[in-house]
Amino acid sequence: MHSKRTASYGPRPSRRRTSLRRNERPRASATVRHICGYVGALVAILARGAPLKVAQAAENAGNWYLLGLRGPGAGITPPPGLYFENDFVIYKGSAGFGVTYPLNGRFAAGLKGKAYAEFGTGLWVTPLEVLGGRAGVTVTVPYWGPEATVRAAAFAPTLGRVIGVGVSDSASFFGDPVVGSFIGWEYGKLHWQLGTAVNMPWGYYDRIGFANISLHRWRADTYASITWLDPELGIDLSTSVGVTFNGVNHFTDYHTGDEFHIDASASKYLTKDFSVGLLGYYYQQITGDSGQGAALGAFEGRVAGLGATASYTFHIGEYPISTRSGSSANSTPGTTCSMARSVSSPSRLRSGCRAPRNRPSPSRLSPSLDPEASRAREA
Repeated sequence: MHSKRTASYGPRPSRRRTSLRRNERPRASATVRHICGYVGALVAILARGAPLKVAQAAENAGNWYLLGLRGPGAGITPPPGLYFENDFVIYKGSAGFGVTYPLNGRFAAGLKGKAYAEFGTGLWVTPLEVLGGRAGVTVTVPYWGPEATVRAAAFAPTLGRVIGVGVSDSASFFGDPVVGSFIGWEYGKLHWQLGTAVNMPWGYYDRIGFANISLHRWRADTYASITWLDPELGIDLSTSVGVTFNGVNHFTDYHTGDEFHIDASASKYLTKDFSVGLLGYYYQQITGDSGQGAALGAFEGRVAGLGATASYTFHIGEYPISTRSGSSANSTPGTTCSMARSVSSPSRLRSGCRAPRNRPSPSRLSPSLDPEASRAREA
């Protein structure tokens, strides 16, 4: 049986398909939303040894911050100018019947999800100095193509039985836009940055389907990043720490708790244009979920992941393009997750000067990535 759906909020998705098998009624899937999140929604949990394990996580078992986002060079602020960054993410995850998720005040189990996402980001580093550092602003617009399957669509605790099984859903749509600002400093080989990013709940949100990325709530992430970069040795050590503050989803009356996250990376430039390294992250909720929609209590999730990263820099005309690829995996009892991510950043669109393409540099870094070379060019 197939049923067509329209968007409840935001622009209509380009494709929407929902199929139900052996279900009692199509509306059972109304309680199953947002199977996959910005990173590892199916694994942003920790089940604690009860016979029927309940996922410990934010609403719909999904966190907003893209774990591993701030990797190599996280603390470096580029010279004044306009830049564009494109992130492409592939996510796959699953959870067995042994792990149960709170969705719309009910349960869901036997989840499988995958998502393909594009994040287009515009970055403007202003010529203004604030507190001795360079100020900048960012705007990110994500485009998602999630697919999800639920083998037990909804379990109503008040009825004590499963009311829908074998539900699948897929869509492609624009997610919530994100705006941010930051200030960056540097001293010798040390670079650091303070910033914030705000998620605006203006993207597509479906109150019925469950292949849903937007969570219909405001969120703000504050962070501090630091990078130690040695151009002569070609070594980059970076870490970023942040806290995400979540608003209330008034449709579900669910208030997700605040979340802590940390990213860390170590990379080595083998040539002036090519580097390899390791990237890891850790995530944990620091306050519990609340509201009438949090029917299963305060589910404080945590997850850790480790993966590899590589980058390569080339030029199109006089403009440098830096590409970076990474993959990570993590798992908790009853769940698996893998994520691949490729980045093209930063592509300079316009600035006060142009970088000489073949300018000699004594460092092991490409001149476009070497902050000291950048300062020399700006001078």
